[in-house]
Amino acid sequence: VSALGTARQANPAMWRGDTVEWWLGPSDWATAWAYARVDPIGGGASITLLNTGYDDATIENGLSYAGLPVGGEWEDVLTGERFYASGDWLSVTVPGTGSRVLVAR
Repeated sequence: VSALGTARQANPAMWRGDTVEWWLGPSDWATAWAYARVDPIGGGASITLLNTGYDDATIENGLSYAGLPVGGEWEDVLTGERFYASGDWLSVTVPGTGSRVLVAR
């Protein structure tokens, strides 16, 4: 919880800006959801990913339609793990009953 609070202070895109649904699935019984925000003032970006299922979920989607920066590096503020976009595409595995909070670096 402390890491999340610190990250919110350092990354206004986690709380400021419009929320855009980035992913919801699987279609038959959604257990994973992700939403994105872009800070309209500072320009930072974040993606919050939630997995209520017991199995790991790989969430893959394009970045640009949600106004997110294309390419580049994303850091999970909870674990420090880094993910790298391939052009407009980002793939992230979320552990079962877990979450990730990514910020653009």
